[in-house]
Amino acid sequence: MPEDYYQTLGVKRDASPDEIKRAFRRLAKEYHPDAHQGDKKEAERRFRKIAEAYEVLSDPQKRAQYDRFGHAGPEQGFDFGPGDFRRTREAFGEFFGGRGFDDLFNMFFGEGVRTRDRAGRAQRGEDLEYRVRLSLEDAAFGAKLRATAARYAACSRCRGSGLAPGTGLKTCPTCKGRGQIEYRQGSMFGMFVNVRACPECGGVGEFAESPCPNCGGEGRVREKAEIVIEIPPGVEDGARLRLAGQGNAGIAGGPPGDLYVTVEVQPHPVFKRRGPDLEVELPIHYGTLVLGGVVKVPTLGGEADLRIPAGTDPDTVLTLPGEGLPHGRRRGDLRVRLKVVVPQKLTRQQKKLLEELTSSLPPAQ
Repeated sequence: MPEDYYQTLGVKRDASPDEIKRAFRRLAKEYHPDAHQGDKKEAERRFRKIAEAYEVLSDPQKRAQYDRFGHAGPEQGFDFGPGDFRRTREAFGEFFGGRGFDDLFNMFFGEGVRTRDRAGRAQRGEDLEYRVRLSLEDAAFGAKLRATAARYAACSRCRGSGLAPGTGLKTCPTCKGRGQIEYRQGSMFGMFVNVRACPECGGVGEFAESPCPNCGGEGRVREKAEIVIEIPPGVEDGARLRLAGQGNAGIAGGPPGDLYVTVEVQPHPVFKRRGPDLEVELPIHYGTLVLGGVVKVPTLGGEADLRIPAGTDPDTVLTLPGEGLPHGRRRGDLRVRLKVVVPQKLTRQQKKLLEELTSSLPPAQ
């Protein structure tokens, strides 16, 4: 069960910010691994727990969340990693000052060493973002689009290695291939060792003996490339498609990034989309509603017949199954709203017939 943050700092639940800060300062000194006389590993564990508790209780928003939800929180808890202890770092600087203590903080909270994979200089290429606009027809039936985009491609001269032909990698003389170097510094708690990435090789442990002159040792060059984008049938507006390996080429032979395509479906002049279904308004005469009949209805694939039952009311919505957009193994429907058209001009004969019809009908209820 997670420790209670208030118990960790030894303060009451209604403790003021100053009381929380004083408690953190006292415990940080007591459990600092270089000053603690007991079990060093246990001191390191307690030291980090104290910092974690202070990071939450010193932040009004996090503290309110913790008071209400505990460790679970509305978003499943407080997950701390390197770089998350901003307030704790500020408190360290305020209490103890000096650059040395900042280095000491880095040593215990994971920001002091940033080395790359010892396997080499290779890095994954960056992901790219692209946006396309589609008609409703293309969104419904799918499409194959071609676009030109600037991106990094593997260098043809060195085949992506970043090395000049006939050369290889050399071990970094500064770190002797380890990718990191040690600094010994004194503090109020005594001597400690701070480990950092080697500034000479960037934490790799090796570097190119002779970089490729075509790409400058990066293993990739900028170019304009044609990209083929496959749009699946039934794609939604705002959908984000992933094209694996279509992003920037990696550095020094690293894997390529991905291309993410955001889809924007344009409004249609006739149809309105509601998920996999479509809606359309169909102008219709009053007589067809009264007598019934078969009318032509526009669909994305052409015209279709729609049967109107006799005695249908205006604004009735009828459905044509399967005339919508693909949705899994089925298709959506087309919903047709019947809109009565009132004639603005009538011939004498038409007017006479309507008058005779109206006079023969019973009063409207």
